[in-house]
Amino acid sequence: MRKIFLILVFIPLFVSAQSDIKHLSFMGIPLTGSLDVFAEKLMTKNPSWKRVEFIADSICRFKGDFFDIENCTITIWTYKQFNNQVTKASVLVTSNLEELAEGMINKYGPGSTHNTNSGVESIWILDEGKVHMELFSIPGSSFITIDYTDFVEAADELKKSIRKYDDL
Repeated sequence: MRKIFLILVFIPLFVSAQSDIKHLSFMGIPLTGSLDVFAEKLMTKNPSWKRVEFIADSICRFKGDFFDIENCTITIWTYKQFNNQVTKASVLVTSNLEELAEGMINKYGPGSTHNTNSGVESIWILDEGKVHMELFSIPGSSFITIDYTDFVEAADELKKSIRKYDDL
């Protein structure tokens, strides 16, 4: 009788804890689920997005508007080691770069910013994941890439690899 009571008490607590898991969101959509389900949510939320490429059941590319900037490229990633769940979204933007960079700072704060060989990068470590923005400036061209990486599906490996730099 006591075992049944304990089971009845702990099952709802476990289910409740599972439902409280927060994933990093990309365009308001949590980075979770299968590639097909995530792609459907993305295209439903923003009809301007058109699927342009599907690579080996793990990568899907789209073209469309991002942050009111036209003709951006989004890449959605899944990884076999994380049960083929969506864990990363990347955006490539080639216009309105200053406006986009300001928008990122307004949303996430100043972040950790560093100069690189080809431009400037900013990194934001959030409870749910990592946002990495890099401005590339090469002769004749400038563009921004933004990577959104969810920690829930890839928690142990990603947190270890990213947070080890906290010691530096």
